[in-house]
Amino acid sequence: MSDSLSCREREILDMSRSPVGQGEANAVVVECLRDTGSSVRTVCSSLVKPEQYTGESVTCILVDQCVKECPQAETEFKTDWYTGIYLLCA
Repeated sequence: MSDSLSCREREILDMSRSPVGQGEANAVVVECLRDTGSSVRTVCSSLVKPEQYTGESVTCILVDQCVKECPQAETEFKTDWYTGIYLLCA
């Protein structure tokens, strides 16, 4: 057997560096996906309080090339990657 890793072993190692983790949105525990290729942050609208909406909106192009106008909100986040109040698309 060779010292190099098999394809299956590499897949298992890559999964250990998963961009998915647990965090909080407005003090609600959620599963977060870190997408370093994204130019916007998004959040499920059910996690946004009505008073957090800014009245502004952002045009987003989704991964399937669908164009969507999304309301903008300032929401508190706590994750392993960042913590604070951020402008997000809801």
